[in-house]
Amino acid sequence: MREKQIKIVLKNSLSIVLMVIILAGVFFAEIGKTEAPPVCGNVLLVNELFAATGITVKEIKLQVWGQINNTLLTNSQDNNSQQKSNAAKQKAQNINVVKQKVNPANSMANSMANSIVTENISIVRTYEKFRQTFELNPQFQTVEKDYSGFYEISHLEAKKQGSWQLCLQEKQLSEKREEKYISLLLTTNSVCYAGEVYDLLKGELSDLGVKQEIGITFCGRLNGKISGEEEKRITGLMQKSARAYYVEGVKNEELTSLSFYSTAVEGYLEINGQKINLNIAFSYNEEEDCTYLYVGLPLIFQEY
Repeated sequence: MREKQIKIVLKNSLSIVLMVIILAGVFFAEIGKTEAPPVCGNVLLVNELFAATGITVKEIKLQVWGQINNTLLTNSQDNNSQQKSNAAKQKAQNINVVKQKVNPANSMANSMANSIVTENISIVRTYEKFRQTFELNPQFQTVEKDYSGFYEISHLEAKKQGSWQLCLQEKQLSEKREEKYISLLLTTNSVCYAGEVYDLLKGELSDLGVKQEIGITFCGRLNGKISGEEEKRITGLMQKSARAYYVEGVKNEELTSLSFYSTAVEGYLEINGQKINLNIAFSYNEEEDCTYLYVGLPLIFQEY
């Protein structure tokens, strides 16, 4: 009888242990899910801030402007310059519109295309990489040279998911050194597309050595001119959701712009010794009789 009781106790104890193990596994699995970093990083974070207020997102802008790390050509690159030039010429066949601000004549334009290919291979290759990564149509590109000697490849295209403005500039400083810049603006109303581009863009900019943060601006619209108390309420909800603390701000009759810092935001700017990575602004448009809400990371780069 005693042996039977011991067996029953052991059996119940094993059942309890197994149940604890199963529950612990589920618990830690859920922790793993909640602590996993968001796929779209800062884009999803701003979307969550809007969700906290119940305000609908009307427009999203991703923007970056920065210098591409200067490239010092090595001897091996110099020796292979002719091969690279030939390869770049093949790629340049996709360039359909070529113009020169100084002289728009066709002969000069053709000469410019050859000059860009032979003297500025790197931005042609960079453009091709961007075009393929983001599935841009080559027929919407132009090539220019301005008075200061900068070559420029620009791309303006309205896609189903959003409109693109991409510009690459390059100037030869010496036989082996060049100065290069990139400017990009994507306008869309799709959070998913903005997040996808944001992730891809981070990788592309890292490869180019561009250190500037990607500017993200979400815009919403509220009817009429909202009160100061309503501005405080909306700002408070966003500040709480982002776990941010107030840094500085300005306010007048038509505009309120507030800057914050949050450890939940990826990256930051340092201004006057203070970290800033979240910008919330309200702007009243008298003509439309509405108030626009802008939320930017790390700042709102567009006019508002």
